Amino acid sequence: MEMAVGSIGRGLVALLCCLPLPPLARAQLAAPEEVELIPADPAPLGLGSLFVGIASLLGGWRYWQGERYVRITTVPDDADVALYYIRSNFQKRFERATAPLRVLLPKRANTTRRDVLSLRIQADGFSTEERVYPVRDVAEELVIRLAPLPNALVAFDHTYIAGRTTLLLRTKEEPQFRVSRGQSSAGFVLALTKTADKLESRPEVSGGEVLGVEVSQVGEDILISIQTRDSKVEVRSKQSYNAIRKEHILLLDVMADGARLPGSEEVRRALERLAYRPGDRCNRSAESVLRERLDPAVVAKAFRPSGSIIDSYQREAMLLLGRVSRGTVHTLGGEELRTGSPLELELALQSAATVEGYFGLLAAFARGQDEPVTVLRSLLAPGMRPDEFRPIYAAADSAWKSCRH
Repeated sequence: MEMAVGSIGRGLVALLCCLPLPPLARAQLAAPEEVELIPADPAPLGLGSLFVGIASLLGGWRYWQGERYVRITTVPDDADVALYYIRSNFQKRFERATAPLRVLLPKRANTTRRDVLSLRIQADGFSTEERVYPVRDVAEELVIRLAPLPNALVAFDHTYIAGRTTLLLRTKEEPQFRVSRGQSSAGFVLALTKTADKLESRPEVSGGEVLGVEVSQVGEDILISIQTRDSKVEVRSKQSYNAIRKEHILLLDVMADGARLPGSEEVRRALERLAYRPGDRCNRSAESVLRERLDPAVVAKAFRPSGSIIDSYQREAMLLLGRVSRGTVHTLGGEELRTGSPLELELALQSAATVEGYFGLLAAFARGQDEPVTVLRSLLAPGMRPDEFRPIYAAADSAWKSCRH
């Protein structure tokens, strides 16, 4: 019995040793950086100096003359700390270090009542914190927890269709942003202030007017550098709010100078130029591959209303499918929906992954565009990385071509 208990105990110890430590515990175990924050100028003499001398002789020697260290720990544990030694509103010493750190302060006998230790703590993705402590009374151990930023970038999608490039950003709160153009190269920079980068992966953006995108967190702000093909591009912004998902949407339309977004009638005519038949065997072959290889959850995200031009193409394509199918569309589950009814049209769009013929119609439309892979990804899975979607498109296109021959 004793052997069994001992084995269990050793097992628990081994398990505990393998568990990850919380940030504060990691910071406390880490070797702190040593920082000396002692002014070059001694404290001025006065009545206070006389009191300090008397107090030191009457038993307060260690308090007034002892060496003093303050350990500073932050959460997150690698925050940048700017340290200012202020005396009578004048800066006497400045140091910058990374937490955790151990700060050497002057002896209390060499300070005045007006000496303060001022801290400015920064970490990417967190709100900046400022603290002020009287040097004589500052605690030996300071633990400073930074608050999360009030906003977060949770999704970044890129779509391209009919010569129009759209960048779609989803945030938890209404975004505060500014756009600035680069002086030496084509492109612009989008800054989202007081916003944390919560993207699951780095956006890979290319197609249309946009050559590439780089997202970086700089303190409290996100900087998004967008490289374009031409310096003469227009950037138009639009904001909306998804009340169901409680997400704010920021759209940036990037287009050639002087271009405009197509209206609903133009979108309808572009789709109607397709010689599309719902029962076409080759279109159904391509659709089968797309439906088999695309995650329904990814497709569902593509049909969340965003206010972009893609919404118009998705809606008009469903209406066209209904017109060539006697006013109704059918789901794989056997449901029949009338596209002439606004409510049933919305249900059809929400069930787009299961509507028979819909994927085939969008694939047929994309094949006639100048960047077919990017266009179909924009319509069906804008949240997917281009390198993930490309083989799916290739397989569907191969199935269509094999059927044709």
